[in-house]
Amino acid sequence: MRTAILIGLVCVSACIVGCDSSSKNPASESAAQKPKASAVPDDIFAAAAGALSSEVEVLAWGDLALNGHQEILAINRLNKPELAAVSGAVFSRLAILERDGEQWKEILLCDEHMKNPNGFLGGTPTAGISMWRLQFEKNPTKGLLLFFTPYKQGPTVRDQTIEVRWNSEVKRYQAMDANYENFIGENPALEDVHRPLK
Repeated sequence: MRTAILIGLVCVSACIVGCDSSSKNPASESAAQKPKASAVPDDIFAAAAGALSSEVEVLAWGDLALNGHQEILAINRLNKPELAAVSGAVFSRLAILERDGEQWKEILLCDEHMKNPNGFLGGTPTAGISMWRLQFEKNPTKGLLLFFTPYKQGPTVRDQTIEVRWNSEVKRYQAMDANYENFIGENPALEDVHRPLK
């Protein structure tokens, strides 16, 4: 009886070892065969880090505006446990960079305010925003569509989503009106935004 039990245990052990080793090999082979997620090229990351910081996260790059120029969309994401369930990315700073020859130039900056090279984007909050929530999509005909919402800024700031996209007529990123139909121009200086009423 002992011999039968011993033989049975040896057989079960052999099967377990055999099954275990055969299941490990295909898994490791399939993992090696899976394509890796596309990594951010070093030059793209370096340009984004130069504009924001070494804590930068590159969200997209390529011909984002469909204007024939290479661009980078990058943010300084806020990594707090309570933000893990929030849809989109919550950030403190965002930049869109465009390649100009061998250099990269900033064509949109969103920190406390949204700005392009011509000034502060019209239709955006005049109060300083410390946290934004971003959702974006790459539209095949309109290019990069960015949707910004002030995130938990208190009762004095409206929780309104602002769309920003490339305006091919003026060749820069601008905010859209509340109906997402017309572009809104810029305010050249913050003083104009905060001008007291008479």
